[in-house]
Amino acid sequence: MKIPAAMSLVHPTTLFPTAYFSRARRALSAGSAKAAAISLGTFAAIAVAGWITASAAMADLGPPPSGDRGSDPTVGTLPSHGSSDFDALDQTITLRGTAADLRAAVVSASGDGAIESIDLGDGQLWLRYYGDVALELNLAALADVEVAIFTGFQGGGLSYSVGQAIGFGEARRIAAGGSIRLDPLRFQVAGLLDDTLFVAGLHQSGARTLTSLDFQPVDGIVVIRQDI
Repeated sequence: MKIPAAMSLVHPTTLFPTAYFSRARRALSAGSAKAAAISLGTFAAIAVAGWITASAAMADLGPPPSGDRGSDPTVGTLPSHGSSDFDALDQTITLRGTAADLRAAVVSASGDGAIESIDLGDGQLWLRYYGDVALELNLAALADVEVAIFTGFQGGGLSYSVGQAIGFGEARRIAAGGSIRLDPLRFQVAGLLDDTLFVAGLHQSGARTLTSLDFQPVDGIVVIRQDI
């Protein structure tokens, strides 16, 4: 996916394919007061207030270990990373929790990607989803599951910006091996998933990524898509 480097306080249709924003454009053209009332500053405030937080806490794990991988406790047909020819940037969507909690949370996982399951000990698993993937997660089952974007190590550090169809907040920087913590439960309660929420990334290596969160209220499903 080609994403221009500039990511701060601009209309996102200049950053990403316009197909991502068709729903928001329809809402705006219909005169949606709610959408029009959201200011660009909101998205900078999201990170500042702790709705989306960046942390280097996972960096001490180092590059993914070759051993101690558990079986995939999720629903899906993605190949296991390391056992296939899949090769892509190592930024990943990650889920952390017990096998039982992860089984309850993941409704489906699909796309052109791969999964890695790492046993962290104490009954905790760390699932890493690589490539262009879509995860359907049961929102009600996420209370005990940590959801994050792991920057990986190959990109050499990441600048990221949070926003919706009307614009993005200022870019922030996180070192290689860090995590951007997501909290779909809090996002939904705060109304931040009434429209698609995006996290746009630009790695020091020049690689550009896009992660999006959509809420389907009828099914209680949050869909997280990653484009690498």
